[in-house]
Amino acid sequence: MKKLLYTFLALTLSTTVTAQEFTLSPVLGTHISGYSLNNQVESFLGPRSTYMRPNLGIEGSLLINEQFSINLGLHYSRRGSRYNDLNLPLDLLDGGDDPFNPGGGFGGGFGGGFFGGPSADLEVTFQNTYIHIPITMGYRIELADDFYIEPQAGVYTSYAAAGNFGVEGSVGFPPFFEFPINEKESFNYQNDFKRLDFGLTGGLSIEFKNVFLRYNFNYGLMKITQSNFLFDVDLFDDGGDFLDDGDGFDDFDLPFDQFEAASRFSAIQVGYRIRF
Repeated sequence: MKKLLYTFLALTLSTTVTAQEFTLSPVLGTHISGYSLNNQVESFLGPRSTYMRPNLGIEGSLLINEQFSINLGLHYSRRGSRYNDLNLPLDLLDGGDDPFNPGGGFGGGFGGGFFGGPSADLEVTFQNTYIHIPITMGYRIELADDFYIEPQAGVYTSYAAAGNFGVEGSVGFPPFFEFPINEKESFNYQNDFKRLDFGLTGGLSIEFKNVFLRYNFNYGLMKITQSNFLFDVDLFDDGGDFLDDGDGFDDFDLPFDQFEAASRFSAIQVGYRIRF
């Protein structure tokens, strides 16, 4: 991945000497993001919901000739993933040796026990705030006077400045009781997520006069979670934070050993070219 980035940067620098025009563009838009997960985690979290957050930045563009351009951006980007249909194993008070509760726990998870199955209505959100740097090459096609389309392709790298994991909703045993949950924990970038992300980017820009509208898709090539991120969840335990293994009755036996994720996100952006 580093060789690919270095090759692209070398190509960029070697062509700047023939550049005919330079533009600087403020850019504003939104990122629509989600994670590509390993199969066990995806089965547990369920299908992801749309996660949209604003992004903004500045971009420089070098026009090599009448068709080809090289573009470098510096963006503030908030990306993540949201899940609200968890397949949660809820043997809250494990054991299974009570003759009145053969399923174990308060009802033995879904579908067993004295009270019947518990109810879980939870939304899980992961969020990282990135400094995002896309580097692309574009091919400008003039359709009419001052009206262009420009396919673009390249690479991106992102650095996570901050991030958090949140759980919101409730777990309970209707009609007897419910536990409200509203928890948030900052990421530890040594144990949970990695700070760096790298991948491919490509899209299409439509430009009239100095205003452009662009759509692109970004495909992460590396895992953004640490190998020791185990995703132990303690939602209402007083003995430890809810990303670590605590000592309360909420210590869920999750159906996977590791959490592996890679970035997938789209961007819809508008910008204005300032020509020099």
